[in-house]
Amino acid sequence: MICHTGYKLQCLSSGCQACQAFGELYSAGPLSWEWCGENSTQEFEQECCTCAAPELPPPTRRPIEVNASCQRDCYEDSGSCVDSPCDFTLSCPAGYALSSALPMCQRDCTIFGDNYVQSRFIAHFLECEYGWGETLGSYDYRSCRTCQVFEPVATTVTSTSTGGMRGLTILP
Repeated sequence: MICHTGYKLQCLSSGCQACQAFGELYSAGPLSWEWCGENSTQEFEQECCTCAAPELPPPTRRPIEVNASCQRDCYEDSGSCVDSPCDFTLSCPAGYALSSALPMCQRDCTIFGDNYVQSRFIAHFLECEYGWGETLGSYDYRSCRTCQVFEPVATTVTSTSTGGMRGLTILP
């Protein structure tokens, strides 16, 4: 599990409870190899994790979907087809830039907040079925992004002209 900018991962031991007992914002983290026993709904103990902000996170805006490009993936055994993978071209309003992509299995991007949207979608992604702890009935993968405040970086240019200009700061 990865947290976006301004948030830190916080995990609790679940004992032998499913992570849903802690609330919808908790996801299964690493399994321990402590067996829960025959009368438990969980086979092994695990950690349940969420992303929490120690202080107010930076402001974000919801990206605008400009274009989507999908491939058609059909399954021989069932004859069903799905549009996957899909890549979404996103843009941000003036003063904002796209964040780094955050991976998410089995859940919608809004788990990170209402301003997060998918930039990539893969249906029935095998790595989401194995290694993400609990199964929520969907093995879909999403790359999630938002628009964060853009902070320009000052650039220094040095000139050796005879006009005496030595240091000039240019802001993009």
